[in-house]
Parts: sequence; structure tokens; C-alpha cells
Amino acid sequence: MTIDLARLHELVDAADLAAAEGNPSAALAAAEAGLELWESGPPPEARPGSPREAQPGSPSEAQPGSPEPGEAAGVHRVLVRARALALARLGESGPALPLLCALADELPRDEEVLLELLRLEPVDEALARYDNHRQQLVAELGINPGPELVLWHRKTLREAVASPPAAPAATEVAGD
Repeated sequence: MTIDLARLHELVDAADLAAAEGNPSAALAAAEAGLELWESGPPPEARPGSPREAQPGSPSEAQPGSPEPGEAAGVHRVLVRARALALARLGESGPALPLLCALADELPRDEEVLLELLRLEPVDEALARYDNHRQQLVAELGINPGPELVLWHRKTLREAVASPPAAPAATEVAGD
């Protein structure tokens, strides 16, 4: 399979620009156009964890003008990330959530992905995920989360305190 890496980079740039301009619909369109170039994902040699070198003469041997396997996998990941962020920003939580979960596992220091994931998760799960992220940053790097995550955390805590969960309705006891 030959992949037009120049076209992929154009689509990545278009998705990034659209996202920066606050246009998640255009970002999504560019990301999906790039992902369609793979049809069903990157070729096996471009997938993370795959052998980096193809056997001479094999169908997966690099073609002239095709990307190196690591570069193709990186571009594919950027397109998947752009798609996930755009879906989340468009309120498409169903398709965005599994993508964001996978990306958060794969890219644990990507706070933009984490922030969108936290916004979609139930509050208790999001607060637990945030606390785990904060603890890991402090333990491993001696730093705290970035300002956008801290603001999300403070706002979420204020909202949780302002509107505590409703108490269960009292039920009548039979025979009273």
C-alpha cells in the first residue's frame, strides 16, 4: 500500500488549523479525510509495535515515496487524536469516549486529550482520573497538572459542592 505522506501532512495541518480556529467540524473533516487514506487503518508495518523493517520483496516493503513505518504510525496517531478531540468538542461523546480513553492510555502526558476525556466522563470517574494523573505527575516529575486541568478540577469541585446528589426519596414502610 502506498500512502501519500504529503497529502496526509496537508490534512494534519488543516485539522490543526481548524482546531486552533475553534472549528471542530472542519478539524473532524480533515482528520477523517486523512484516516480514509488508510481505509481500515495504517498498513501493518506502520502500526505501533510492529516490526519496523519489511522483508525484501514482501508486499509490505516500502515503496518509493511512501513514509517510513514510524512516520506513518505517527501521522496516523495525530489524525486519530485530531478526530477524537473534534468529536468531543462537537458533543459526540459516544464515538469520542473510546478514542480518548485509548489515547489517554497511549499518551498519558497529553493534557489536551485528558481534559476532553474528563469533560465526557461521569464526574466521579473524571475526578478519580484527574487525581491519579496529578499524583503520577508529582511522583514522577515533581510537577502539578497544567493550568487548564487545574481550572477544570476547581470548577468541577465547585459544581459538585453546589449541587450535591439528591437524597434518596423516603419510602413508606408497609403496615404503618
